[in-house]
Amino acid sequence: MKKIKKVFLWFLLLNKRMLKKPSFLVILCCIPLLVWGVHVLAGQDSGIMKIVLCQESEEDGLVSEIISEITKQDSVLHFIHAHTAQEAKQLVQSGQADAAWIFCENLQDRIDQFIGSTFEKHPVVTIVAKEDNVALQLAREKLFGVLYSTVSYSLYRQYVTEEVFEKETISEDELWEHYQKTDVEGNMFEMKYLDGESVVQSTSYLTFPVRGLLALVIVLCGLASGMFYLQDEARGNFTWIPVNTNVFWNWGYLMPGLINVGAVSVLALAVSGGFVGWKSEIFCMLLYLLMVTGFSDVIRRLCGSIVRLGAIIPGLLLVMLALCPIFMGAPKMWAIQFILPPFYYLNALHNQIYLFGMLAYIVVIFIIDYILMRFLTKK
Repeated sequence: MKKIKKVFLWFLLLNKRMLKKPSFLVILCCIPLLVWGVHVLAGQDSGIMKIVLCQESEEDGLVSEIISEITKQDSVLHFIHAHTAQEAKQLVQSGQADAAWIFCENLQDRIDQFIGSTFEKHPVVTIVAKEDNVALQLAREKLFGVLYSTVSYSLYRQYVTEEVFEKETISEDELWEHYQKTDVEGNMFEMKYLDGESVVQSTSYLTFPVRGLLALVIVLCGLASGMFYLQDEARGNFTWIPVNTNVFWNWGYLMPGLINVGAVSVLALAVSGGFVGWKSEIFCMLLYLLMVTGFSDVIRRLCGSIVRLGAIIPGLLLVMLALCPIFMGAPKMWAIQFILPPFYYLNALHNQIYLFGMLAYIVVIFIIDYILMRFLTKK
């Protein structure tokens, strides 16, 4: 019982001491500021590409409906409007937009002519761009998706009137009634994770990397705690503590600061969107904190000084930023990724294999830390 009280008192004192360090408070305050900043950006008009929409005839109701449908959908594209085709082209030419979609007047008649004509094809939508790249090609898929219902009905009407009822007449209302019977309600595709949970679409692509950025902040906190450890060790603050013969003491020194940052991160995730659930989030966070503790202690031992550890921190964070799935799918570099704690954490919430990987990582990193402690102490 006395040992438990001693450990608890040790934890509280270290936690209090850590909260008095200005650099640690800066890291702690970065978390709500990061989440707030991301949500401010997400609330603004943003997109990976800027597309100009222009209709040659303001009186064309079909074009107005299509443009309205394009702009009201959640998208990583940012749409602006131009009154004339010349204005739209100038916006592209000046670099204020990546492309312009110019809808011709009498769109329905132009679509019918395009479907019915064998030789002469007039464009339905004129697209203006400085270059053609993958992003613009993907953007055009969205355009075709909006135009599809109009094009498909025109194709259906032409086939039925010319091939099926070649010598009979059928009204437009009958055609539309039969066409509507083939309509599919709801989404044709459903996105799910490996654990079967449905994917919740975020309101903005800017909120996607919040979890990954918070994971990097936690790693930064662990490495910063390692610097504090080396600073205290140089001052002789551990003279009466067996830090060089017990890995648990080393981990116990790093954990208080990490627990504070982890708790604030979980709360930040709860208000930022993409929150899985309290049990899953807390369990994964606890495992992640242990991983970061072991990782930070091993890096601290290998560096051996504050100068070397401080010099290596930016490089480590850049490697994690590039190889962990923070902004998008990371490249397959397993030999390096299996060493990085954020790689497991960002994949574990919807894939139990990585949960077992986190447990194995904790055991392996503890063994490595213990071996380094024995070897470096003897040396």
